Formats: sequence, C-alpha cells, structure tokens
Amino acid sequence: MAAAGKSAGMAECAKLLEFFMKHKDAAPFLEPVRWEEWGLHDYPKVIKQPMDLGLVMKNLEAGKYDSPLEFEKDVALIWDNCMTYNADGSEYFEIAKRLKKLFQQKFSKIAASAGIRTDEHRAPTLAEKKTFSHNIYHITADELGKVVQILDQRCDSCIRKIDSDDIEIDIDAISAETFWEVDAFVSNVIAASKSKGAKRSR
Repeated sequence: MAAAGKSAGMAECAKLLEFFMKHKDAAPFLEPVRWEEWGLHDYPKVIKQPMDLGLVMKNLEAGKYDSPLEFEKDVALIWDNCMTYNADGSEYFEIAKRLKKLFQQKFSKIAASAGIRTDEHRAPTLAEKKTFSHNIYHITADELGKVVQILDQRCDSCIRKIDSDDIEIDIDAISAETFWEVDAFVSNVIAASKSKGAKRSR
C-alpha cells in the first residue's frame, strides 16, 4: 500500500516538474547558473548547493528520489538559492518567490493525495528568513505588537529590548514551529493590505 502511494506520488511529481519546466518564467531555472560566463564570481561562495530543474529531471528519471518529499526538497532549493543570491525586490527574486508559492500550492495537493504529511516543522531557509525580516518592516505597529506577543509567549529569548521603545528580534533563535506561525500571520497581514490597496486604486 505504501509503495503504491509512493509510486503514485512520484508520477505526480514528474507531471508537476514538466509543468514548471514549461512555465513561461522557468527559463532562468532550467539549467545550472553560468556564473563564470556572467561574471558572478561570488556565486559559489554564496550558494553552497546549486540546483536547477534540469538536474531535478535527471535525478527523477534516474530514480534517485525515494519519496516526493526528497523531490520537493530539491525543487524548493532552486527557488531558495535564487532568493538568497538576488536582492529582495529584484526581478529574479520576485520570479522565484512567485514560482515557489505556486509550487508549494501544487505540491501540497500531491502530498495530500499520496497520504504524505509535509514537514511543518522544518527549519526555514536563509531566503525565507530574509523575506520575513523584510516583511515585518511593512506591517503596522499594532500588527508588529501581535508578532512580539506570540514570540514573547513561545520564545522570550528571541526578543531583546534595546530601550523602552525599541526591540530586536533574533530570528535565528525562533523555533521552526513558531517561525512558521508568525510568518503566516505577517504574510496574511501584508496580503490583506495589498488587497485593500488594490481595491482603493480601482
């Protein structure tokens, strides 16, 4: 039964990979970054584990993935590498961010149909921490207060008071479970704010 579920899951992963390789924004991710050709000499220092969709395809065809979660880990690495190397808000950063969100949405359906529970407690990547750090500067003081309240209850060592008005959040000290909770809160707040802004501009 488990083997059948695994096979079904991997077949769906192959279809999902094909979808992304044909995506209109996939071109930068189809093959290894040609960092030498492009003069990106710091790339190997910043990105320790390069990954691209072509390599994922080779691994998939060679049967190197024992489960859909191993496949998911490599594909997620593609977007995370791009978001780590490129500046927040840059064209490539935003493309990777959109593709990552789309991939997570589609992969979650594969995981559910194959009876696989995704790891909700995995440690956030550097790119995910970077995005969270950027996002908390774009919420209101009251909303930030709620984030601080959650952190104070779950991980008081994450918060350091600089003075009576200012605090410092140590993201590296936040547990994975708590990080995803506050990250979801902040992301939802920003999404709601953008939605309201879009309605006002119409």
